[in-house]
Amino acid sequence: MPFSYQYLLTSAIYDVLAKADGEYATFLHEKGYPINNKTFKLFTFSDLQVSFKPQRDRMRLIGTEATLQVSFHLPIAAENFIKGLFQDQELTLFDRRSRAVFRVIQVESVVSPFVGKDPAVISEKAFTLLSPVVASKKDEAGKHHYLSPLDAEFIPILLGNWKSKYAAIYGAERAEAAFGEASASVIFTEGAPKSRLVKIKANSAAETSVRGWNNFKLKLRGCNEALGLVCNSGIGNYNSLGMGCLSYGKP
Repeated sequence: MPFSYQYLLTSAIYDVLAKADGEYATFLHEKGYPINNKTFKLFTFSDLQVSFKPQRDRMRLIGTEATLQVSFHLPIAAENFIKGLFQDQELTLFDRRSRAVFRVIQVESVVSPFVGKDPAVISEKAFTLLSPVVASKKDEAGKHHYLSPLDAEFIPILLGNWKSKYAAIYGAERAEAAFGEASASVIFTEGAPKSRLVKIKANSAAETSVRGWNNFKLKLRGCNEALGLVCNSGIGNYNSLGMGCLSYGKP
């Protein structure tokens, strides 16, 4: 399968959702959570953990197992519903040149550390990245620039995006109050950050590319409600294309 498999995997996830709950799948795909000319899907997924050998722009899969984390910002009561959606399903990733079929044999739930916590209490957590983080800035000509964690605007863009997600659900006034003490910082633990270019709709007339960064951690501070949101839906841009998926750790 291609190295830039994220769009294909997003499509496969939508297919699984559509089979079980077409209304919810249509809502996510066509509407989502809009605010200020932006629309958030409020789900994300990790890099696919699978053994492979590189073959030009392809991954030749070896072995028989793969692991994937998919996160949705949904009520805790929906946990069993989501688990049931994916159990025994097939995720088919294909383009004009290759096809990979994954059969789901086990589904486990990962409980957010913010479930059951006072939503208004301020907490601080360090998050490990499960996929690259994209911080996108559009210039006056409409061109997107993808910023490195070393760029001074990287953190403000992440905070603004996080706040917009929160406002899309709870309203702008509540977001202003909730983000009064919010902050974020980058923690470098294994040398310099690394970038990855991901092609969307590769080899088609609609092909575009986005650049994300990994090889660092993020320390986030905010109310538990806002932290729970970013834990479930991802940080930065293009979350529904598998960017900005987080795993919580020790502060």
